[in-house]
Order: sequence, then structure tokens, then C-alpha cells
Amino acid sequence: MKKLIKYIVSIGAVVLLLVAVVGLNIAIQDNNETTATSSSGTATRLNVAIVNEDKAVVSGNNTYSLGNSYIKKLEKDDSQNWSVVTRGTADSGNYQLIVIIPSDFSAKILDLNSLSAEQATISYEVKADGNQQIETEATKVGKDIVSDLNNQLVDMYMASILSNLYTAQQNVQVIANQQSGNIYSYRTNLLGSAVDFENNFPTLVTTANSSLTANEALIQSLSTFSSLYNTLDSSQQSFSTDLMSLVEKRANDSISYEDFASALMAVDPDALSTDLTTMTELLQDTQSQLETTVSNVSSSSTSGNDDVQNQVDSLTEQINTLENQFAEQLQVLQEQKDNIQQFAAEEVAKYYKDSSDLTVADLLNQKSDGNSYLATTADSYRSSLQSTTSVALNQLPAIDQSGISSLAANMTYLDASAADSLSDFSTDLAANFSSEVSYTPSALSSELAAAKTALENAKNDFETEEQTYTNSVTNATNSATTVKAKVSLTLPSRAGFVLDSWSYNGKTYSSSDTENVEVTLSDSSSSDNSFKFTYHYDTDTADTTDDSSVSDSISVKINGVTVTSADTMPDMTDYQTKAQAYRTAESAYTAKVQEVKDVYKNAQTLLNQYYATDDFLNQSVTDLITDIVTTALTDNLTIYTENSTSTTESINKQIDNLKAKRDTIANQLASLQSSNEAITSSLTSEINAVQSLQEQISDLKTQETSVSSALSDSDSTLGTLSSTLSDLLSSTSELKSTSESNADEASQVSTLFSSFNSDVESAQSNSSKLATDAQDLMAQFNKELEESGDFVGSFVKVLNNAYSNGVANEALLDFLSNPVTESSSSVKATVNVYRPFTWILLLEIVTLFTAYIFATYNVIQKVKDKFSINKLQETDILNTAVIALLAIIIGVILGSVSASRLSVERELMPSWVLVVTLFSLILTQGQYLLIKNFKAFGMGLSLFMTISFVYLSNAIGTTATLSGVPANLKKLNVLSILEETLSSYFDGQSASLLLLLGAIVAILLLIGVNVFVTLNWQKLLQKASKAEV
Repeated sequence: MKKLIKYIVSIGAVVLLLVAVVGLNIAIQDNNETTATSSSGTATRLNVAIVNEDKAVVSGNNTYSLGNSYIKKLEKDDSQNWSVVTRGTADSGNYQLIVIIPSDFSAKILDLNSLSAEQATISYEVKADGNQQIETEATKVGKDIVSDLNNQLVDMYMASILSNLYTAQQNVQVIANQQSGNIYSYRTNLLGSAVDFENNFPTLVTTANSSLTANEALIQSLSTFSSLYNTLDSSQQSFSTDLMSLVEKRANDSISYEDFASALMAVDPDALSTDLTTMTELLQDTQSQLETTVSNVSSSSTSGNDDVQNQVDSLTEQINTLENQFAEQLQVLQEQKDNIQQFAAEEVAKYYKDSSDLTVADLLNQKSDGNSYLATTADSYRSSLQSTTSVALNQLPAIDQSGISSLAANMTYLDASAADSLSDFSTDLAANFSSEVSYTPSALSSELAAAKTALENAKNDFETEEQTYTNSVTNATNSATTVKAKVSLTLPSRAGFVLDSWSYNGKTYSSSDTENVEVTLSDSSSSDNSFKFTYHYDTDTADTTDDSSVSDSISVKINGVTVTSADTMPDMTDYQTKAQAYRTAESAYTAKVQEVKDVYKNAQTLLNQYYATDDFLNQSVTDLITDIVTTALTDNLTIYTENSTSTTESINKQIDNLKAKRDTIANQLASLQSSNEAITSSLTSEINAVQSLQEQISDLKTQETSVSSALSDSDSTLGTLSSTLSDLLSSTSELKSTSESNADEASQVSTLFSSFNSDVESAQSNSSKLATDAQDLMAQFNKELEESGDFVGSFVKVLNNAYSNGVANEALLDFLSNPVTESSSSVKATVNVYRPFTWILLLEIVTLFTAYIFATYNVIQKVKDKFSINKLQETDILNTAVIALLAIIIGVILGSVSASRLSVERELMPSWVLVVTLFSLILTQGQYLLIKNFKAFGMGLSLFMTISFVYLSNAIGTTATLSGVPANLKKLNVLSILEETLSSYFDGQSASLLLLLGAIVAILLLIGVNVFVTLNWQKLLQKASKAEV
């Protein structure tokens, strides 16, 4: 019964282990199928961190941050899980890919005009934790980001080039036909009218001057007439005084008639008559001069009318004519502004020979003998580009597909991908170009074939020499029996010696196996009882001098005893010569292959540019040139209109002043005419009175003989004469006042004429200024034409660093075609996971074997049974202590050796050894606990842990991403935890303090359980059977 139960339990354990292993395999396969299905349906979404360190760049008046712009585009893409974080967050976060945009990204991208444009580097860092699928996908996403950036920036550069080209065209304000168009327009429509407008003023100025001169003559005449009246008034006053004295004396003194007659006779009648006659004639002359002056003033009007109103009307007509001419000039100017666009279109079509569709080529080809604003025409540029492309094409050995295929076959001798770039060459473009320009194949194909033949010959010579050199040592023998032994090799000390491999007894060993290599010694009669060495000398460092202190032999030690030695070939001359010849031929062949690649790349670049240039030169610019001319003429007319606004306002103001002065002059002339008529009438009355007085005096003289008889009549006549003389004095006084008033009014009219003359002269000055401004505007147009920018110069400034002395700037072309390069790194490459796998598996096997030995054979217990025991010895402390000590030894040894062999960084070696030692204690104590207490079941659990580790390891596991039960098993597997911890050392990350503390706590718990807990299933089963009985 007991055996049956034991068998059932054993069979159950085996079945349980089988079920667990099969279940694990099925779970992993299901996980792989699920992952493959999901991967085929949707792309893997990675957690991608974007670290934007780009700094904004100020260019002109704008600020550019290309890093932020690209991030905004990425945020719209839902193919990945994008996160914009800082560098610290990216390094510490759970991201499979970290993309770093450098601080100088925008600066380098926008540094387009530099002769040595530098590519911006986008770095991306893969954190796959050894997962090959994630690493591949992350690398692909990183490359796609760089490629997308390249495409986007190339599009941006092309848009910038077109924008700069348009800006350069906008800067051309004057073209060749602008000078003739401006001169024609302003000379016919504005300049002539402005000059004619100035010519209208001299007539008006002459009329004003004539009026002013006539008025001055009138003033002078009136002044003379006023002086005559003063003289007449003085004479009359003197005569009146004498007469009144005589009458008074006759009346008061009662003089006798004789006295009175004597006194009367004392007054000379002839002198008095003569004075009166002279006065009469003077008055008549004065009256005649006054009438003549008034007549001259009236006749000074250009109309020739004697009427003052006709003269005023003539002046009004001249002012209105002047105003109408000025308004017509403004209307002509406005019509010219309205017809500028049509005029510009007609002039452009006329200048370019009525071309219906003006292209960039037509614009650049328009070159005459009298100008130098185009140094290079489109035809000359196209011819130059065609010549350059023809030269580049003639450097090609073949342009057809069959010739290129034959050429590619000779390029792949050393590198199978060397001819890949030839697939980018367009044979169609080359064929089209060769139909325009003759093509002559170069000798590169034959040169490449000759270089390949020379390389093959040199390689055959070198390999023959190397083969002979390698097999020269083959018979180092010994006569040992077939036993195990440790073999050590002592290699030659001559510089340049390199051991490739060695073999013994049919087994080949690597060049690193030179110390204490365990071999099976063959019998001396065996054909395998010999050491064979394959080696060579590195000719770059080999020392061929004959130095007796240098060893040239290979010594073989078996178990520390030198049994044989074999000399290597000390003379290196022939070997070095053939090796150097091989390297020279290889270098020549590589250079020739590169030359072929370069000429095809250069030819393709020039072909692309050649045909792209046609598209550029054939684009229409008719509307652009018309808009430029229209804008230039409109701007200049606007400037002229703005400049002439003040002149226009001044002229209008002067015309208004002339109208006001015209009305005042008309009123003054009317008043002056009335005054002159009154003076003339008064003069006529005065002349009549003087004539009457003269007649009376004559009568008095005739009748003086009858004085006595007619004394009473004489008294009456004297009274009458005195009264008449008083009236004459009063009339003379009034006439004097009137004459003085007329003189004053004539002076006022003179002032008005002077003001009018000044206004007319000012208007003439303004019209002269208007004509001068028009002529200055023409001079300004000519000056603007001279100072305007050169059209070709504006085009040359766009990417003027693309060529230097006719040779393309390869740095700029490479930059434009590939402005962004990439820099990638992987935080935990897959190879780093492969490296500790075998050492972990070795640690598991050794610790499992140790635990199995002490748990199964119980060596310590057999020794203890021979001695007396106490309570402490009833525990398993001794086995546990010994196992712990062995685990420490195993951990230290395997940790030290693995750290050395895996090239762990020196500063991380102590931590590496400590981790391996702690996990060695955990594995030994844990597996000892399972096997000791659960026997075969515990052994099965240990094997299941080992098998699951192999299945789930990132090194050789079959799945990239785990989920469900496999993922949980990997998290709980001690070996998987150790693998992940050791893999991080290759990325410069040591084990965390938390892991070390957890391992120490687990070790202490396992040791405690092993010391005090031991399950005796046999006793338990016996007790159970007794209980059943």
C-alpha cells in the first residue's frame, strides 16, 4: 500500500510537471498568435517621448520655431502615443522611443544662405529592454520621423525659394520700357500743358502793367491840374482883395470920381485882360489834358473799348479762361491716372513685340545694345546649363539600362550594395538630353573593369601566399596516451602576429583559447596527434627587422610542461609586398567605384535641374510686369498729385483774390470816371465865368469914358463884379477840392492796380513753379530709373551660393536634399540580453545540482548520526550553512568570471558580483527547500522554473510582448528577474538598492525556513495510516 501511494504520488508529480510544461508552451504559442494577429490588423502603437530643446530663431521681423511646428503636426498623428516631455522625464519614463530635437535645430535649418550649410541632427533613443520587435519598430518610427522631416523641410525650402523669387520680382520698380513710357506720358499729357499754362500769364501781366502806368500818368496829370488850381485860386484871392479894398475905400472915404477913376485906371485893363486870357487858356489846356488822360486810361484795356465796364468784363474773361485752363489740366491728370493700367499693358505688349504670353525667358532675353541691366539672358543661362550638363553626361560610361547593368556588375565585387545608387539614375531623361546634345561615353567602364581585374589578381596572389603561410606549421607532435590534459600556448612576441585558430585531435579551437585548454591526448601513432596552427601577420604593424631578442616560434605546454615548439615564417618581405599590392588594388577599385557613383549622381542632379529650369523659365509673368509698371506709375502720379496740392491751392487762392480785386477796381474806375466828369463840368463853368469876367472888363474899359454919367451903373457893376468874383473864388475853391479828391482817388486806384499787378506776378510765379515741378518730376523719373534695382541682380541673390565658378556647391545640394540627419541609440540593445543568458543558465544548473546533492544524499546527516546530538543539532543548520557557503563561493566565482568575459565596466564589477552572489544564495536555498521537503515535486518545480526562463527569455524567447499567464510567470521567475537586472549593467545602470535589500530579506527568510522546517513525508504517511487503522 505504501509503495502504491508512493508510485501514485511520483506519477502524479511527473504528470503535473508535464501538464505545466505543455501548458506553458501552449500559452506562449497562443500569445504569439494573438500578437501576430493584432500586429497584422493594426500597427504597434509605441510610447514615443518628444524632447523639444529647439530654440526659436529671429529672422527679419519674424520668429521661427520649427521644433514646435513639427510637434504640432505629430500631435495630429494617432499612429503612435506621442508625449512632449523634458529630457529628465523621458529618461525616467516608460517610453519605447525618445526623439530629441536639438537646441540648434531651427538655426541650422534656416541657415540656408551659408556656403557650408550644416545638417541638423535628430537623435532618437530606443528603449526596447531587449525586445527585438519593439526595437525594430522603434527604429523604423525614428527613421520615418527623420524622413518625414526631410520631406517637409524640402517642401518648405522650395516654397521659400519661390517666395524669395517673387519678392525679388516685386523689388523691380522700373524696367527697360518705363523710361520711354514715362517721358511720353508726361511730355504729351502734363509737361506741355503745364508749360502752356505758364505762357498765359505774360499777357495778363502786360495788361496789369499798362493799367498801372496809365493810372500813374493820370495821377501826375491830376497833381498838375491841382497845382494850377492853387495858382488860380491865389491870383483870384489877390484880385478880390484889391477890388474889395478899392470898393471899400470909395465907399468909406467918399473919394471923388477922379480919384476913383485914377485908381481904377491904375488897374491895368490890358494886364488884367491878359491874365484872364492866360487863365482861360490854361483852364482850357488843363481840361483838354484831363479829357485826354481819362480817354487813355479807358483805352488801355485790351478790348479797345472806351467803356470801363467793357474793360472789367475783359479782365473777368481772362481770369475765367485762366481758371478753366487750370481745371482742364487737373482733369487731364485724373484721366491719365484712370488709364494707367491700360497704358501699362499696351506699353508692355509693345515693348515685348506684342507677345501674348510673356514668360520669364522672354523677360530675361530682352537685352539691347544700349543697356547693361541684364548680364546673362535666359538663352545664355540655358546654354551654359546645357553645356555643364553635357560635360557631366559625357563623363558617364553608359546611359542606357543594359550598359548601366553591365557596369553595376563590375561594382559589386567588394560591396553588394555599391551599385544601388545607379538605380536612381533616370535613363529616360538622359536619352532625351542626348537627343538634343551629342553624347560620347567615357572610359570609366573599361577603367573599372581593369581595376576589378587587377584586384582579383592581387587577391589571388595574396591568398596563395597567405594559404602557404598559414599551413607552414603542422607537425608539432608528442607521444602521449589518450588522456585528458591542460594545454597552454606561448605565441611569438614579434609585432603583428595574429593567431586565427588552432586544432588538435580533430577539434578546432578559437584564437582566445590559449590558456589551460582541456584536450584529449591522442596516441602517438594516431594521424591526429599533431597541432595545427592557422595564423597571419598584420602587415600594418609587423616588424620585419632581424632582432635576435624577438621570438618567432609557437610553444606548446601540456600540463605546464613544454613538449614542442614550431617556428613561424620570420621573413615577411614577400608576404608584405603581396599584401600591400592587394590593398593598393582594393583602394584603386574602391576609388573607381566611388568615381562612377559620383559622376552618375552629378549627372542626375544636373539633368533634374536642366529640365526643372525649363519649367521655371516658361512660366508666365505678363500680369506681374503689368502690375509692376501700373504700380510704379500710379505711385509716382500720386506723389506728384500730393506735391502739387499746395501749388493748386495757391493758384486757386490767387484766382479768388484776382476776382475780388477785379470788383474793387471796377468800382474805383466808375467813381473816378464820375469825378472826372464832374471836374470837366466845373472847368467848363469856370472857363465861362472867366470869359464873362473878361467881357465885363472889356465893357468896363469901353464905357470908362461914360463913367461920370453912368457912375451909379458903375457902382452897380462893381457890386456885381465883386459878387461874381466871390462866386468865382467859391467855384475855384470847390474845383480845387474836387481836383485834390480826384488825385487821392487816383492814388487809391494806383494802389489797387499795384496789388493786382503783384497778384498776377505771384500767379505767374506759381505757374512757373508748376512747370518747373513737372520738369523736375521728369528728372526724378530718370533718376529713379538709374537708382532702381537690377532685375537680374535680384534673381542672382536667390540661392547665389548654389554655384561657385560654375561648379555646383555639393554641400548645399546635399543639405537641400537631406537637411536632417539622424543619430540613434538603443538603451538596451538585444545583444545585451543575449550576453548574460548563458551565465544565468549555468548558475541555475550549478545551484540546482548543489541543492539536489544535499537534499537527496543528506551527507551531513550521515556524519551527524555517529555522534551524540542535542536540540540545536536536530535542526538543519549545518546543511543550510554549508549550502550558503557553497552558494557564496559559486556566486563569487561565476560573477567574477562572467564580469571579466562580458567586459562589464570596471566600476560596476563589484555590484555585478554582489548581485550574482545574492541570487546564487536565493537559488540554492530556495531549490534546497523545495527538493528537501517536496522531493520529486520540488525538483519538478525547479525544472519548470528553468524551462519557463528559457522560453520567456528575451534572448531566445519566441514572443516580443507577453500578456496573461506568461507575463505573470516572467514577473515571478527569479531567473528572469536576474536576467533583466544583469542586462541593465550593459547600459551603465547598476542594480537598485531596493532590489539588493529585497534579495537579502529573501535570503534570510529562506535560511530560516531551511534551518527550522523539514517535512518528513514518510512519518506523516505512517501516522496517517495508523490513524486509518
